[in-house]
Amino acid sequence: MQKKTYVFDDNTLEVLKTLREELGKKETQIIKEALRLYFENHRNNREVMASLNELVGRIEAIVSQIAELSYRLGKCEERNRVLEGELRKLKKNQ
Repeated sequence: MQKKTYVFDDNTLEVLKTLREELGKKETQIIKEALRLYFENHRNNREVMASLNELVGRIEAIVSQIAELSYRLGKCEERNRVLEGELRKLKKNQ
């Protein structure tokens, strides 16, 4: 085990004092647990951000596919409109 000395501002010391009184734990134990929880929170946040980045990539791919399908549908609808017009002309001429 290694001994270290840290300097805290008054607000931090007041929080530490309150936690010590409410939890009945030593300051070193409170700091140790706080650091462990902070570390776990940091790791969890990193994992969440990685998942969100993956999700955003998937959504972008889906949006791109929807845009392509929408373009193709528009072309098909236009072609269908033209063919229906030609069909009406043919029926009139018969």
